[in-house]
Amino acid sequence: MIIFRKHQQNRGSNNNSPYQRPDKNQRKKLLANNKSQQKTEKREESKSKAIPVQSKDVPESSKSSNQSHELVVVVDSSPEQPSAKKRKVIAIESDDEEIAKEDDKSKSSVEQPEASSSSKNSHSNKEKIIASTSESLPDKYKSHLTSAAWKYYEKNRQNKASFDRKCVLRDGIQTLIVENFGKEGVLHLTGSSMTGFGTMTSDADMALVFDPNLNTISKKKARNVITRLASCLRRQAFCANVEMIFAKVPIVKFFDRISECDVDININNTVGIKNSFLLKSISLVDERIPPLIIFVKAWAKAQDINSAFMGTLSSYLLVSMVIYFLQTGISPPLLPPLRQYVDNLQSVNVNTQLQTLQPAQFIKLQVRNQETLGEVLAKFFLFWNKKLKQNKVFSVYTAQEKIRTYNEPFLDTGAYVFCVEEPFLKDNIARAVRGEKFKTVKQKFHQACFKLKDIATFDELFEE
Repeated sequence: MIIFRKHQQNRGSNNNSPYQRPDKNQRKKLLANNKSQQKTEKREESKSKAIPVQSKDVPESSKSSNQSHELVVVVDSSPEQPSAKKRKVIAIESDDEEIAKEDDKSKSSVEQPEASSSSKNSHSNKEKIIASTSESLPDKYKSHLTSAAWKYYEKNRQNKASFDRKCVLRDGIQTLIVENFGKEGVLHLTGSSMTGFGTMTSDADMALVFDPNLNTISKKKARNVITRLASCLRRQAFCANVEMIFAKVPIVKFFDRISECDVDININNTVGIKNSFLLKSISLVDERIPPLIIFVKAWAKAQDINSAFMGTLSSYLLVSMVIYFLQTGISPPLLPPLRQYVDNLQSVNVNTQLQTLQPAQFIKLQVRNQETLGEVLAKFFLFWNKKLKQNKVFSVYTAQEKIRTYNEPFLDTGAYVFCVEEPFLKDNIARAVRGEKFKTVKQKFHQACFKLKDIATFDELFEE
């Protein structure tokens, strides 16, 4: 919708003021003129097959024209969809809303078919542009995207000093655990700090294991451990903002004043420890994998779609989406199905045996894919732009997708809009993604694909 707003200044009662509210005839004239102008613009757009504007910035020519006429133009650049109803009127400030609504009603029967047709054509053009992106990216641009992605990774990845500080913190808390719980409790550093996918701002995730043969312990024991651990941490000078969260996986959260990072400690999540080891092994398969995952996570955060709490994509889900893409979305694939490696880890004791395994030797592959990081990055967005569908289950365990059957209790597929199978527990990693948020996620991937065609700078991929 194009909105012409009057300036907020000089809104006096002077009838000669250029900012006064137009009378009824003037408003009708403005509405009629804008209708004619928009039809002309659509005809020109159709002839030139111009790419729709994705930025909210107004062209310089429009800015200069607007200044001379004392008008401000606001362009709504949300992606057009075939079923969307577009308003084609000019609204003059909020006190003219009744005129806009009145015009909508009187013109809808004539204008809606045209709007729908235009929207379908625009949507079709976008799909054609996106479909050709992977083949038509210039070599110079692929090189630019590769270089920028590597620079972003080198600048933001977790360095050795940051990792060492987290290890020292882990050792310090382990000493407290032995003093308060005895030697049966073993603390493990897990999550992105261990996998190779962490940044300088990543939290320190830890798992306190009492029974290495179980993935969980009783709720009563977990609550008791959480309460005692939180009480112990509150007495430590380096801990701030200690809190307990009794969720599916109970955790203690606090801020470490020394390493200046947030810390989450869960109770007996042995699968998380095994999964961190597996992901560390994956990060060592090929040097392109860590920067690809770190960039995707940063992009999702910039697009406000990286929060399971808010119904969008968790970091683990994003990592799984990258893994599935590297298994099935490029040829030759960079990663194999994870079945063999997951099965080998199922019976491993995380407190003893896991320490003897070497991540670099766990997944042995001869990598044949020679595409650049920029090419792989572009294909990731194109791949998931097509694959984000509600009737499929994507499995990194088998590297296959399958139709949802609605009789898989571990996935509870009937309740979720997006399903990615967790390789160890076989449940749905995407269970937090719901309804309207799933539409937002698909929209963001669609926008990213469209930007890849005409991107001027690497930073534009981070723009909303």
